[in-house]
Amino acid sequence: WEVGAAWFLKHLIDADPASNNFSWQWVAGVFSSKPYIFNRNNLERFTNGVHCEGCPVLGHCDFEGTYEELNESLFVRASDERSVKLTIPPVVSHDTRDVPDESLVWITQDSLSTQSPALLRAPASPAVFIFDPHVLSEELPSVKRIMFICECFADFPHLEVWFGDSATVLQDRAQAYNLNAVSVAKTSCPAARRVAETLSVTLPVFSIDWPPFCDPSRVKDLGRFSRYWNKVSKTAMKLTASM
Repeated sequence: WEVGAAWFLKHLIDADPASNNFSWQWVAGVFSSKPYIFNRNNLERFTNGVHCEGCPVLGHCDFEGTYEELNESLFVRASDERSVKLTIPPVVSHDTRDVPDESLVWITQDSLSTQSPALLRAPASPAVFIFDPHVLSEELPSVKRIMFICECFADFPHLEVWFGDSATVLQDRAQAYNLNAVSVAKTSCPAARRVAETLSVTLPVFSIDWPPFCDPSRVKDLGRFSRYWNKVSKTAMKLTASM
């Protein structure tokens, strides 16, 4: 799954590493105790046989047989269930009820919107977006993705764009504006979370929740997409749309 995830992260104009990687892990079934595979019968069924007709290994293909037979022949037996449930911890521990009236608003790639809850909470506060060379070297975004990000800047009435180490830039800009805190829209992006953790040692970082996508009380485990969607599909988007 990592090869596909890396390719998508590079080329999708609105990709972010958290949702992109999570989606690919869902597709690969890495959170399930059962391997995620297809057999030859299904390949023939969904492609009208174009990949199997005339195949030189037809009749002794590694993927011929029932799923039960393939699980036995191709994989080491896995444990029946995971002992750890998947949850997303908060970005930082500061309670959002204590957010000061004025704080530096940090706009991240996954909150590149004028509807960012951090920006809506403090619309008059200075806002900062940072091209971090460490993150760029990890994600290797394509030119089209960089162009999309830059085009999004035009939506903001006031936004500073910087290049440099994120924690350092945020610290310096907060000091320049005589602000004692940074607020950011809640994110599960690993890079942003690392920056928040580093910065929070010297400057409080407050994570502002997005409007709920679904009824959060129904999200018990994130291990299987189908199981998750069956639980939340009836309330998905309705809470957001009503706000």
